[in-house]
Amino acid sequence: LDTPYPIISNGKYSNEPTDLSNMSTDNYFQTIEYLIKNMKERYYKTTLAFIIGGTERIDGGLDYGFEIYRILREHFIPIRRIIVPYSTQNYQAYHVIRAKKEKYMLNLYRDLMVFKTYG
Repeated sequence: LDTPYPIISNGKYSNEPTDLSNMSTDNYFQTIEYLIKNMKERYYKTTLAFIIGGTERIDGGLDYGFEIYRILREHFIPIRRIIVPYSTQNYQAYHVIRAKKEKYMLNLYRDLMVFKTYG
């Protein structure tokens, strides 16, 4: 359930408007909420793990992990959050220079969130 990347991966996986990576931010969160509600209705006494990469944008952007956590918490009980670093990736010097100049943070991690159903 990858986040939308309108600039770097538009059309990379497919050209379908139902492809999460091609969606607008609003459509992405509506789709995720729809999927989560359906999971809640179909699966009883289960555990759900959701991993999502961190995002950074020059304008501060939206924290996708935080928003997904908020949606999940409306329907499931949080058990644990784990920071999962990307062990083989690093930023190039030009990424660091641009982030310093434009004052935004870089990250090399994903959030792994574990939830369980009520009941």
